Amino acid sequence: MLLLLLNNLFEMPKGDQSYRLRDLFEINIGLIEDKFNKMTIESKEEVMFINLKASKDDNSQVSNLTIIDYHTRNLIDYKELEKKNLPIKNDSTKQGVPDDRVLTSSDYLISIRGRPKGFSVSKSLDPNKRKLIASHHFIQIRPMALISHMHVPYLHLLLDIILEMEVLQKFEDKKDEEEIKGKKYSVFNSFKVNDFRDIKINITTDVKLQKETYDKFINQYNIFLNANLEFEKMKESLYINIKN
Repeated sequence: MLLLLLNNLFEMPKGDQSYRLRDLFEINIGLIEDKFNKMTIESKEEVMFINLKASKDDNSQVSNLTIIDYHTRNLIDYKELEKKNLPIKNDSTKQGVPDDRVLTSSDYLISIRGRPKGFSVSKSLDPNKRKLIASHHFIQIRPMALISHMHVPYLHLLLDIILEMEVLQKFEDKKDEEEIKGKKYSVFNSFKVNDFRDIKINITTDVKLQKETYDKFINQYNIFLNANLEFEKMKESLYINIKN
């Protein structure tokens, strides 16, 4: 519904070319935490593994309203992480974490344990905290070098939209199938890496147009949210009037 409303307000520019996600992004499953020491191999930096409890909505009202918060306010809860990631104890039987698996501001995560949920890492990193690593309950998506110059918020917005319009529908279909078998959707990984690699998208490679598109989209999104807020206030006022 949100996308239909926004589509009436501005037209998303057509892409220059059709790509598969694997042509543009590195797509990997996160690491199994128990197999690694919480330190990078080369730089010897301490790390923390992101778990599902540490992923939260910064604005639950928006998330309930639109499914996806297009401000990408899904954040990492460092307090929750620090409870689980106690002081480092290296285990000689385990290997360190490859340095290239440390999360960067251009990374996008999708939780795949149960209902999939997107996280723009650009909103979450705290330079004063330990580096972050995605656990195996997440798909880690990172722009390849050939698109590293592009506008990251635009790229993450496209991934948000794909998640809402395509991936979530596939999840609902799979959930129904699993529940017929007697499984609850919260206890199985809803997607694999290969499920994402061949998803096709059209993108514009014009960085200026990417920025303009993102700004226009967010502007219309804000208009939508403000209009909904006014509508809710109107309903509340009407309810008060009919009860008094």
